Amino acid sequence: MKNLKLFPRVALASSILSALLLPQTVLGVGTGDDPGIIEDVKTEKQVKAEKEKCKKVKEHIPNKREKMIALSESNDEIIEGKEMKAVEAGQTLINIDDSPDVEVNSDEEFTYPFQIEEYVIESPDFRWGSTAPQFVNDRVIAFDMDDSELQQSFVGLFDRNSKKYEKIYSAPKFFIINSLVGIDNILYWVEYDRHPSLELKWRIMSMDLGDKKIEMIKQGISQDGTDPPILRVYGKKVTWIEYEIENNIVTSKAMILHQDRQKEIEVLSETKLNEGNGRDGYFFAIQVPTERGLLIHQSRYQNKDGKSQKSYVITLFPYDRSKAVDLLTGDRIIDFTVHGNWFVWTEEGKVSVASLQDGNVKYRFSGKSKTLTNDTPFIKDDFLFYRYGMNQVFIANLKTGQHQGLLEENIITTKLFRSGEYLSYGIIERKGQISRIKFVVLK
Repeated sequence: MKNLKLFPRVALASSILSALLLPQTVLGVGTGDDPGIIEDVKTEKQVKAEKEKCKKVKEHIPNKREKMIALSESNDEIIEGKEMKAVEAGQTLINIDDSPDVEVNSDEEFTYPFQIEEYVIESPDFRWGSTAPQFVNDRVIAFDMDDSELQQSFVGLFDRNSKKYEKIYSAPKFFIINSLVGIDNILYWVEYDRHPSLELKWRIMSMDLGDKKIEMIKQGISQDGTDPPILRVYGKKVTWIEYEIENNIVTSKAMILHQDRQKEIEVLSETKLNEGNGRDGYFFAIQVPTERGLLIHQSRYQNKDGKSQKSYVITLFPYDRSKAVDLLTGDRIIDFTVHGNWFVWTEEGKVSVASLQDGNVKYRFSGKSKTLTNDTPFIKDDFLFYRYGMNQVFIANLKTGQHQGLLEENIITTKLFRSGEYLSYGIIERKGQISRIKFVVLK
């Protein structure tokens, strides 16, 4: 179908810079960051290209230009004695109205049981774009990068022992590589044409880091400006969302690839949005795999007398296909995750942490600025990590409520990534034609 104009789409995240750095604007909210910071790290060509794309931006679904970031985690966990609060029909598990005042707005130094390692790469390869440590294991750090001058994307590999860096894969010219993730010794990523169109062809690729064997996992077409798949990882699962449009019906499908089942692919859940006489139904926008199931941010439309009312909800879809649970509704949520008994969501100026057992908010960590964004929350053991603005990572002790900045502030800090027992992020520095990238790895 062509020229449907059912979904006024947000421009695709064709820039690796957007995928790794810029805070995702979820639920129709702007970044809140100083635009000058963003401009400083873009080339003139990138700025011009993004301005052209913005002309096509209209309201409908949350801005997903940054969904391309990949979250990865390698070990499934068995949850025992951690039953979630029962939720009545039409209600959400988290009730913000009943939550007490639990704001934490001061920093307090404390010790944490993690090792921090830093690796520095200097190369002209990074002068036209940025990168980050998207996948980490005990031997290597893998990442995708884009050369806007050559209009070509690559997969890079950094050896943690020898400190050597090499390009191990080049995408076809005029194609973009995005949302690189990894499980054990296998990398996965998505390739698609860097020139957006109403019918965008995409393919999911994989590489065995042992023999460098390349395999095409799946291919498809994103219609009417819908996003290509955006890969994320938990345990042995690679997850993404696909869309199909037929007869004014948009079908969203939550997909799972099981690496431990010979890369078997299943549809965990699907939903439909009828765009006939006013929108009615659900649309999957962003997915986050967790130990309890797949968290999906949905746009929800209710058609009453030909008038459509829109709202947003974050829903947990268990892997065993038991009843889905609505966790939270809201229109200013930027990022979110579930780990163990905790549900975390971020907004401009604050990060909230709630218990899945009683639905109450336990902590609300506030930043110095009420407008800077917070994103990529991860919980490791009893510690919460997240990025504040675009220049610092924070850590909070969820047992004590203590909260502090991790390492020093930096000019540009990428989003956080998780690969099993590792957390990682990048620090970007530019010196003329040479770009210096520092990879920070926590274990």
